[in-house]
Amino acid sequence: MAEGASTVEMARTKMSAVVADMWARSTTQERRSLWRRLQAWTTERGLGMNADSACLFVAATGVRPQGQLAYTKALSASFGAMGFENHPLRVLAKALRGGGAAIPENQATPIERRKLVSWARQQQASVRLAVLVAWKTASRWAEAASLSSVQFLLVTQREVVVDWFQTPKGRTQDPFKASRFAVIQGPLTAEIAVL
Repeated sequence: MAEGASTVEMARTKMSAVVADMWARSTTQERRSLWRRLQAWTTERGLGMNADSACLFVAATGVRPQGQLAYTKALSASFGAMGFENHPLRVLAKALRGGGAAIPENQATPIERRKLVSWARQQQASVRLAVLVAWKTASRWAEAASLSSVQFLLVTQREVVVDWFQTPKGRTQDPFKASRFAVIQGPLTAEIAVL
């Protein structure tokens, strides 16, 4: 039991170091969450932290084959990045793909700028502002929709700065935002400046 616990601790330490440098923050969070779930599952059952146990964990999740494939690929990448054996996970991923599981590759077709602008101009000012800011900064809708006037700094009619961390009282800032400021320039900036 003590040997299994030390293996788990070694894997946890190695996992933290590897993923911190390897993936985007959201991917890191997702993989750490999956890793913690795997760790709890194996500990609860007295299994070792290895690729075989990870395959059993994936099968026991009860999610659809597409979800199992996503879990398998994420765990395989994590095990491989840490230098641990991941062959059973690669075999499981191949079997899931052979059974028809696939991670969707096609996303929704992006809206064209002229259609977006046409639609936005028909909306009330707050919606129009949120749409244009989300478009220009590639932000999530909820982030853009929750902006207030104190978060905008008008530099020129062709340049606006958004301060994501300047939040009104009672609202919390997103600690995972990559950058505090976003500079909006170019087409549509004049419309944002007016709003």
